[in-house]
Amino acid sequence: MAKGVIAAAEEMDSPVIIGTAEALLPYASLEHLSSFLIPMAKNAKIPVVLHFDHGLTPELIVKAMDLGFTSVMYDCSTLPFEENSKRVAELVKAAHARGVSVEAELGHVGSADGNSAEKSDDKDKDKDKDNDTPVFTDPDEARLFYEKTGCDALAVAVGT
Repeated sequence: MAKGVIAAAEEMDSPVIIGTAEALLPYASLEHLSSFLIPMAKNAKIPVVLHFDHGLTPELIVKAMDLGFTSVMYDCSTLPFEENSKRVAELVKAAHARGVSVEAELGHVGSADGNSAEKSDDKDKDKDKDNDTPVFTDPDEARLFYEKTGCDALAVAVGT
């Protein structure tokens, strides 16, 4: 699939992002994936970002950076705001020292079982019905999160 994506990007003369996620590692290790993705990215005629998405384990994120991934996502979105900010800020320092960009996540998209805010007509439409947490990312909180962390990209919840 990566070979086809890069070929299409080269045909369109367009940069591209190719990624994998921590949840997919039971099917292929980071070492295995990097052994063919990194040479493909380096030999491409267009810029290719190799992204390690939804990293939950700092050790695996650091390993991805050490192997040559050029972008990582540290997903601490289930943690309270302050803990999320603190952990992401620490990783941003390590990643930026390596020239790697960092994406973080703030908010909660909802679930596919109909409990997202968009499916709700009641006064608490901006809350997840399962745990009473905000569904949508607050723009002021997003600004503060960016200021605290220095992340390069921020995945925000705007609905499903």
